[in-house]
Order: sequence, then C-alpha cells, then structure tokens
Amino acid sequence: MRGGYTSGLQRGGILIMTLVFVSMFLVIFVALTGLVSRTYQESVHQAQEATAFGIAEAGLNYGRWRLAHDIDNYEAATKDMEDPFGGTLGSFDTIFQSPAPGATIVVI
Repeated sequence: MRGGYTSGLQRGGILIMTLVFVSMFLVIFVALTGLVSRTYQESVHQAQEATAFGIAEAGLNYGRWRLAHDIDNYEAATKDMEDPFGGTLGSFDTIFQSPAPGATIVVI
C-alpha cells in the first residue's frame, strides 16, 4: 500500500529519537535545577555567616563601650540583636576577664 502513511519502521525511529531528545532535555533540566539550588543554598549560608560575624562584632563593640563608660563593671552580659523590622537576628554574650593586679588590660 502506497499512500500518505509512513512505515512502522519510520514511526518507530521517530519515537526513539523523540525519547532520546526528551531524555537529554530532562537530564539538562535536572542538572541546571541542582546547580541553581546549590548556588541558592551557598548564598544563604554566606548571608548567615555575615550576619553571625556582624553580631559578634556588635558584642565586642558593646563590651568596649561599656568598659569606656563603666571601667569597673566586669559582669557578663547577654543582649539580643534586633533587625529593623522588629525580629531578633541573634544574641551575643560578653564575658569580661578582669585585669591582673597592677595591669590595665581587660579581656573581652
């Protein structure tokens, strides 16, 4: 029979090629999704690390400020860091080691 019909062999070849291309696009899509996900996770980790460093630095600055205004106060203190929107970013603890007799160096 001749006509507009393709043979079963040609239709099977087209099906196989379609499955190969769909499989390739699926593999590429999964790889790109993994890359985007990993990049996002890394950026979140870097932001959290920067926030933690900023909170630690704020604790050190608070300790220096407190010693500058009350030189004999060596009590430990805990403070919460608030973000501008009213949430808590974290907290810091300041622990002071009083200077040895005759010394002026305080360890924070």
